[in-house]
Formats: sequence, C-alpha cells, structure tokens
Amino acid sequence: MRVRNPNSGNVSGSYLGLSVTFLLFVLGLQVTLLRAYEELPAIIQKYINFINYFQEKYMLPAELPQKKMFFLFEDFPSFFLTTMYYNAIITTFLVTSMGYFHPEHPIFPTSLAESPKNLHFVIYPLQMILTGYAISSMFALLLIFGYPMVPLLFYGLVILLEMRPGRKYYLSLDSLRTPHHFFKVYRNFQVLMKHDLPFYGAFVLPSCQFLFIICAICSTHGAIRMTGIFSLMLFSISIMCLTFLGGFFSLLGSYNEFSTGTMFLWKSHVSRRGSHRQRLRSLSPIRVNVGEFYYADKGMVLTMYAVIFENTVNLLVST
Repeated sequence: MRVRNPNSGNVSGSYLGLSVTFLLFVLGLQVTLLRAYEELPAIIQKYINFINYFQEKYMLPAELPQKKMFFLFEDFPSFFLTTMYYNAIITTFLVTSMGYFHPEHPIFPTSLAESPKNLHFVIYPLQMILTGYAISSMFALLLIFGYPMVPLLFYGLVILLEMRPGRKYYLSLDSLRTPHHFFKVYRNFQVLMKHDLPFYGAFVLPSCQFLFIICAICSTHGAIRMTGIFSLMLFSISIMCLTFLGGFFSLLGSYNEFSTGTMFLWKSHVSRRGSHRQRLRSLSPIRVNVGEFYYADKGMVLTMYAVIFENTVNLLVST
C-alpha cells in the first residue's frame, strides 16, 4: 500500500511538467517521421525497380529457385516483422509494469522525486500510460520504416558480391563482370544510394540508434540492479537491443567494406587498361550516412558498445 507524501503536490507539479516535456518530444519526433513517410513509397519503389532490372538482365534464371540466399531474402521480412512485433509487445508490457512497481528506476521521471514510492497515486498510472504510449508508438514507427527497407539492403550486398571479379562461383551472367556493365550497374547503384538513402541517414537512422542505445543502457542497468522476473526480462531486452545494434549497423557498415573491396579487385583486374583505371578513380565507395557527419562502418558498432558500457557503469555508480 502506497503512503501519500505531504509534499507530493510540488513533486506532482514538477513531474507533470517533465512528463509533458517528454511527451511533446516524443510527439515531435513522431510527427517529423510521419511527415517524412510521404517520401518512403517512392524511394522503396526505386529500389524495387533497380533490383528487378538487375535480376532480369543479369541473374541466372535457373539458379533463382535453388539459391538459399533468395529464400532467405524472401522470407526475412516475415521473420523481421514477427520478431520485432513480439519484442515490442513484451518490452511495452514490461516497462509499463515497472513504472508502477519500481518507480525509483532511473528510466522513469518519478526517480527524480525524493521518495519515488510515496507520490500521489494518480502519478503511477499516468506514468504507465505515457511510457506505454511512447514505447509502443516508437516501435510502430521503426517497423514502418524498417520493414520494407531491410530486405532491400540485404540484396544490395548480393549485387556488390556478384560484381566482384575473380570469384569461383556466381549466380549472375558473366557479362556483369565486363567493364562496361560493371561501371553501368555500379554507377546506377551509387546514385540510388547517394540520392535516396539520405532520407534514412539524416533522421531515421540517428533516431533509431539513439532509441536502442538508451534502451540498452537502461535495460542493462535494471537487469543488474533488480532481481526475479524483471531482471530476467530486462536482460532479454538488453540482449535484443545489443543484437539489433550490432547486426543492423554491421549490415550498413558492410556497404563500405564490400564496395571498397569490389573496387580494389577491379583496379587489379584492369591494371593494364589506362582508360578503365581513370573511370575507376571517378567511383567512390558506397556508404550509408548516419547523421550529417558520419557513415556506418564496422568501427561504429564497437563505438556504440563502448558508449553503452560506459554509460551503464556511470549509471550503476551514481544510483
């Protein structure tokens, strides 16, 4: 049974102000993403058209039904959607429940009060509603933006691999690895990634990165501090966030690695042809920008893990 704090009036006012600020921040972020969503169908269609053109012109038709990569590519959206859907439900239920049973946890605004468990009784269900809305709606937006794009990003790596000369086994026609077709396909792919992917890189990817880093820090802290079923569930959420950050941003970083390796092999392949070497110099690696000044690479994953570790330790020491 909760005991009302005589000074809960001032605390309640401060809490409401903080909650309204938090809610306005979440709503502003969602409105910005939803306004940007108007551009998403056209961008996705450009990628689909490019992939369809590549498959029809260069891929070997006899290999398509037998290749496991294509089965994974076709089945991955369902797996991705199902996994994220159930993770969103579990996370929303767990965090909203914690808002009532453990209001002293640093993830909640009630932790700022002198006696988090002795506030006005209205604050706790209000905190559950606000937290549940923020988490569920942000997961919904991540699914909206991530579901159609992730399989296309996987297939882009297949295209870069098929353009590499010197491999023993290919699923595409040999004409793809002639200088004329290589430059044509690579240039079109580069223009597509440079002109259309900034839609994601400028705002969607940094928001996603920030959200999952905060979630990983708070869930790791809670898994260590708490006991019982809450600790176990928070540990599961922490693993999910770390796995997502590592897997997804490694996928984005692979574009820089794969395209750089492809260009290096082509430079060796056309070392005796001066005209082709000049055209190769005009090409640049395909990179996925995250924000205005950075691009995804393998080092970004280690940097994110270092930030999560450092802030989790600081949170453990200070609470």
